[in-house]
Amino acid sequence: MIFTGQGAVWGEMGKELISAFPTFSDDIDSLNSMISDLSQQAPDWNIKEELLKPESTSRLAEAEYAQPATTAIQIALVNLLESWGVLPSTVIGHSSGEIAAAYTAKTLTAKEAMVIAYYRGQVAKSIKGGGGMAAVGLGRDEVMPFLRRGVVVACENSPSSVTLSGDRIVLWQIGHDIEQKEPGTFFRPLKVAVAYHSRKFFLAPHKNYFSQNYKMKCMKWAQLMKNTFPHMCKAKPRQFHSFLPLRAR
Repeated sequence: MIFTGQGAVWGEMGKELISAFPTFSDDIDSLNSMISDLSQQAPDWNIKEELLKPESTSRLAEAEYAQPATTAIQIALVNLLESWGVLPSTVIGHSSGEIAAAYTAKTLTAKEAMVIAYYRGQVAKSIKGGGGMAAVGLGRDEVMPFLRRGVVVACENSPSSVTLSGDRIVLWQIGHDIEQKEPGTFFRPLKVAVAYHSRKFFLAPHKNYFSQNYKMKCMKWAQLMKNTFPHMCKAKPRQFHSFLPLRAR
């Protein structure tokens, strides 16, 4: 079972599931209460209400809403499948999808998963000018000639699909170049406001303002997590600067 990250969202996402399956709808309400009852920085919005908004008024493109809402849908869907006797033999999560994957693997409770997703969204929300991402229907070797400074291959989704991440204007230029040289090639900007999985936020803090700001925000929300789940936060945090490729086989 594969769990997606933030980019694959749309207005009224999960509407049919909420309407057709009362247990799914009830789970969404229960998962919402797990973050609305937080003693610190609780949201003033409701997950189900956000999910049911049409595309014209949807806020699911914003990390603050997308990350907990996506995690809630994934958890509720896992629960629904389990009620039918459908259990995964293997799970994998991409980006914020790792949260629901951990829940499915029984390493996080539903509440732990929801609080992590909510605070992760709060961190991303606080980053301004964070670039963008785009899904491209080309393999890594095929897309490399189109890359420009400021954009990297963030994810290798399959032999014929990658996700690019970095400067938004440069992404647009790359999309134009691909259309000119490879007409009809799939190219879709993702509904995110942050260049996840790029070097933009993970260079050494003294070299990059956004990296330092992101680290400070993470530490703030990590402290709230520690207060909420002290048993999960015994290890000291470590910062990594390695960029090794990770490929699905």
